[in-house]
Order: sequence, then C-alpha cells, then structure tokens
Amino acid sequence: MPAVTIMLHAADEAGQEPNLSAWVDALTRADRYMKFALGCSPNEGNYWLRFAMIRRLQGENSTELATLMSLSARYAPVEPDVLSLRMRVWLSLQPITRSAAAAALASDLAKFLEHASVQDIKNFSSAVDMDMQSRMIDARRK
Repeated sequence: MPAVTIMLHAADEAGQEPNLSAWVDALTRADRYMKFALGCSPNEGNYWLRFAMIRRLQGENSTELATLMSLSARYAPVEPDVLSLRMRVWLSLQPITRSAAAAALASDLAKFLEHASVQDIKNFSSAVDMDMQSRMIDARRK
C-alpha cells in the first residue's frame, strides 16, 4: 500500500504543474503499477478503488469505472477508510456511471448511512448533486 500511495501522490503532484506531459507520464506509471498490484492482490478493495481513481483522471469510461467501483465495493464493503473515500469518488462520477453501478452504489450508500458518523453524513449530504440526493433518499427508505 505505501507504494500505491507514493504513485498516487506523484500523479497528484504532476497534475499541479503546467507540464501536461509529466502528468500523463505519472498517470501512466500509476496505471501500470496498479495493474501489477491488482495482479498480486486481486481481492484488495482499496486497490480497485485506487485504480478507479486513476482511470477517472484519465477520462470517464462509465462501464469501466462502474466495474472498478463495484469490485472495490465487493472486496472492501465496510472498511471505514475505503468506504469513505469511495463515497467521495462516487460524488465525482457522472450520473450515467453511477447508474451503470447502481447496485454497488446503493449498497455503499446503505452501509455509509449505517456506519458513518453523523458529521460525515452531513458533510457528504452537503456535497451531493440531485442524482445522488435521490439515491440517498432511496437508501434511507430501505
């Protein structure tokens, strides 16, 4: 995990600079490394989430991101740090991507509402768009 953190940090730092080529190179290295990490630990939900984050930065392919987010939810359903970060990633995704992973998102919302602190839920709720608001209402009903 430390190596994954370093790779993601390098991609973030490269993204802050005006050198687009350096950012693309950092994302390419991070992408390659995440594929390697997932080959070693395919049941690591946090790795699937991090891979989704990298792929999101490379462009939003709804089908691919829905699959990656679903795999993260499957392998790390209630790990607090992973679930919290996954909720932030869900917020950044387009409604079409959320719809493609509707079952995983609904499960994540239910678990988040059940396990997160009141303050975390308030913070999350204040950042949602209309699509996510509707999904939260559905999750609260269940």
